[in-house]
Formats: sequence, structure tokens, C-alpha cells
Amino acid sequence: DKIGHVEFLISRKDDESINDPESELVAKKILFLLKNSNYSYRDISILVRKRKYFTDLEKVFLKYEIPFTIIGGRGFYQRQTIADVFNYLSFLADENNSAALVGLLRSPFFNVSDSKLFEVSLNKGRSIWRKLNLIKDDIEISQICELLNENISMSSSVSLPDLIQKIITDRNFLSVLSSRNDSDQEIANLNKLITIARNFNAVGFRNLFDFLTFMKDSISSLADESQASITSNADAVQMMTIHQSKGLEFPVVFLYKTDEAGISSAIKSGEIRVDKKYGLLTKVPINQNYFEEYQVAPIAMMYNYFEEKKNNAELKRLLYVAVTRAKDELYITSTIKKDATLKKDSFINHLALGLKNDFS
Repeated sequence: DKIGHVEFLISRKDDESINDPESELVAKKILFLLKNSNYSYRDISILVRKRKYFTDLEKVFLKYEIPFTIIGGRGFYQRQTIADVFNYLSFLADENNSAALVGLLRSPFFNVSDSKLFEVSLNKGRSIWRKLNLIKDDIEISQICELLNENISMSSSVSLPDLIQKIITDRNFLSVLSSRNDSDQEIANLNKLITIARNFNAVGFRNLFDFLTFMKDSISSLADESQASITSNADAVQMMTIHQSKGLEFPVVFLYKTDEAGISSAIKSGEIRVDKKYGLLTKVPINQNYFEEYQVAPIAMMYNYFEEKKNNAELKRLLYVAVTRAKDELYITSTIKKDATLKKDSFINHLALGLKNDFS
């Protein structure tokens, strides 16, 4: 039987301007494990309390070429791939949308360099599209203009899903995505977008402009829309929330961002809350002194006390779920800021109390 191993990876962050050191620690530890053990990427899982913590990991994993899969990751409409398709469709709907066209030209759809775009901008013309069409001695630009003109003419005659399918398969866009470490996820997201377009198109009297309005609203407001699920068995690190990991086990588990706290349910100044058991809850001024610090009324203090006990118990249950997902090795990671105390309702604070060690 393999002897289990538990290790803390503690990073010190003294400057807010420095990039996240904790994700760097995780990436380098994964590369170390792959080099010095028999593990593969699929044996490793990273667990977090909140999906927003995936962002820093994604950037670092792409930097170190570590393949990964996000299980149920949020932010579908905020993915750069979806933004690139949105720019493409926005330009097809309005040739004078120079911002969309520049974004499109710089994207993996065409990969036009910034220096070449600057040269284009020096031409005469009221829009980038007109300036682009004035260039006659550049084969690459001429091919781009020919393709864009073709798609402009088709945009009013083909269905939305067919239009999206065409623009992503016209050139080497899918090839570029396939070369990335998160290719399975991005291609699955594109397929999800086509399905969304198909369902949108199924409702009568809707056109490209309506779909762009729908996408614009979704990009600005639907941050919790989950990314497409992946059924591939690719060799990749699996990232998920602790709740999603229930019932699963992995040889190696990283419990990430353990210094972060949950949302407190305590009554705050200026907040009024109605509870079916305790009634009206709020902080109140003493002797009508509205310019001093408000005090917690006794009934609100009782509410806060029981809420804290309930949250504490839930935090411990969640921590138990997280650490028991590891079959062989568990890595608990945290960032501790200089001269800062550990957050009361964080995993690392509970571990510090239990181990009688403040990790300083």
C-alpha cells in the first residue's frame, strides 16, 4: 500500500501588484510530480470553493503547457473564443463597426499582426473596412477581404447556426484552437454556441441583429452560465468545485485558495433583514446618535451567533469532503499576506487552529 502524503504549499504575497504566486506554486508542483512519479495529468484534481478561482490557474496552466479541464466551469459567454465569434458576427452585421473588425483581425480567425493593422490604419477611409479594401499589394489582406465579402453577402441569407459553422471552419481557426491545452473545452464551447444559435433561430422572426443583442446582454450579465461539458477522456488536470467532487476520488488532490473566506451572513451596518424566526434584524444607533458606530441589537446578536455556528459546521463538512477526495497525496495551498491575520471562516484558519500553527 502507498503511504499517504499531505503537504502545505504556502506562498507569501507582500505586494498587491505581483501576479498570483499560489497558482505558480501549484503549476510547478504538478510538473514536479509528473517528472518524478508515475502520475499522469488525469490523476490530478484541483478543488476550489468558488469557480472564480479558475481564472488564475487557467493563465498559469497555459503558460506552462499543462492540459486541463474545467468541470462545470462558469463564464461561458465571457470566454475569449465566444468574444471572437461575437466580433465576427458584429462585423458581418455592420461593416462600419471598426472595433469589432480590429478584434476579429487580431483573433485566431486571421492572426493579423498589430504592425500590419497600424499600416492599414494609415490609409484613407472612414472605417477600417474601407481602409482594408484599399490595400491591393498584400496577398494575405486580399484573401481576408475576399472571404469577409463572401460572408457579408451570406449573412443575410443563411441561418445563424450555419453561418457560425461556416466562419469557424473557413480558415485555420479550429486548427489554432486544437493546438491549445484547453482545446477540448473551447471546441465544446463552440458547439454549445451553435446549439444556442439553433434554439434561438427556432423562434420565428429573429435575425442576426437580434442574436447579437442577445449575445451582448449575455456577455454583460450571464457570468454564471456554465461552459460546455466535456466527455473526452483526455489526459488533463481536472478542476472543479468541492461540491462537484462529492463521491469522486483522485490519486492527487490540490485544495486551492484555502485562505479565501465565504460570504458572511452576519448583519451589517445599514442592512435590514427579515428572518421568519427572529423577525426584523438590523444594527441600530444608540440614543439616536446617527453619526457614531451602530450597535447590534440583542436579537440580531443572537441571530449572528447561531449563523456563525451554522456556517462553521458547514465549513468543516466542506473541508472534510475536500481532503477525503485524495487517495494518495493531498496538497493544501494558500496565500498569506504580510502582517495580515487569517480570515476567520477560511479553511486555512481552521487548519491553523487545529495544528496550532499560524503558517508564518
